[in-house]
Amino acid sequence: GSEIIGLVPMRALVDVASFYLRLEGFDPSQVLESKIREVL
Repeated sequence: GSEIIGLVPMRALVDVASFYLRLEGFDPSQVLESKIREVL
């Protein structure tokens, strides 16, 4: 397994998830934290 310690840019996590999960048409706005950040 892997462990992330510290801060990681959200865009980096989205790119990695999209690549490894082979998500087609994925948009970062689909991430819950993105929606919360827009409201705040």
